[in-house]
Amino acid sequence: MPMAEGGAIAQLMAALHAVGKDNVELVPQEAYQNDADVTISVGGPSLNSASAGILRAGFPRFSIKYPEHIASYGTTTFSPEITSSGELREDYGFLACSRPRPDKYCIVVCGVWAAGTQMAVSALVAAERKSEIRKRIIGRETFFAVMHGEVRGLAQESVQTVEVRSVGA
Repeated sequence: MPMAEGGAIAQLMAALHAVGKDNVELVPQEAYQNDADVTISVGGPSLNSASAGILRAGFPRFSIKYPEHIASYGTTTFSPEITSSGELREDYGFLACSRPRPDKYCIVVCGVWAAGTQMAVSALVAAERKSEIRKRIIGRETFFAVMHGEVRGLAQESVQTVEVRSVGA
């Protein structure tokens, strides 16, 4: 697991504990069971089979091509800038929320690169009370959100939610 994704998991766990969610079970992808009321899966489909299954079922128009590191949702492409020396300058994070059954809610946080995963987790835990993302999660809506930010070494800067789209009906 890349360091940024480990940091994203730590940030997510700290936020959940801060709001009193102490019955959180952290499991590796091999132990994933589709039986929790809410599942938050961290990491993209190439590294996390739980994320791959959730995305395939709820967001079939979304894909990330590896090793190219290019994501797409329908006709929209997300291709982060990399300098000629191979340094990642920007990334995209994705928040894919779905309701596969009336009693279950799934959230996948991932990025084109690991920095994007951390951007998506940051957007999730920082969602303000009246933000569109928070309202949709509280309402357990199916939606897809895109974050974008600059990457400076191990830091993500100027992260913004650039799109929130409803999925299905």
